[in-house]
Amino acid sequence: MANKRMFTMKIVDSDQFLNMSIEAQCAYFQLCMRSDDDGYLRSWKRTIRIIDAKEEFVSELISNGYLEKKSENVYKLPLFKETTGYGERDKQRHTKEYKKWRKEVLKRDNYICQMCGKPNSNIAHHKVRFRDCYDDKNIVYDIGNGVCLCKRCHKIAHGGGNYING
Repeated sequence: MANKRMFTMKIVDSDQFLNMSIEAQCAYFQLCMRSDDDGYLRSWKRTIRIIDAKEEFVSELISNGYLEKKSENVYKLPLFKETTGYGERDKQRHTKEYKKWRKEVLKRDNYICQMCGKPNSNIAHHKVRFRDCYDDKNIVYDIGNGVCLCKRCHKIAHGGGNYING
């Protein structure tokens, strides 16, 4: 179970999702937050007690394809990866274009960290957050939107240093 999750508007703004009751929508968010990183709910009864979900809202999620019973004690959120955006980001980072962008950024910067100067650095970091630009191929694969960083500086960048992007 994660401490924080992000939800994509593609799913939660869809007509099918918005046509469900508010209670079923809320139950879905709660279930996503309490699932494991693959969208499985293994402590099903405990989770339902915690969020105080009524049987009718669980049934509504099942009938709309947002929840699936796998066994007596295990349920799965079949759209979990799409809802949380994990699936799309994973696909995007394994494309030929992404690998080419990464290689070009590292080569341009001579594998030298652009924050501390450490040689043999191998992280191509997006200046504009990847999740904010992956739909716009002009930004996501623009080497001007990338910078070579070492592991330490990359961690700093995500925590609040130069080239910060969250």
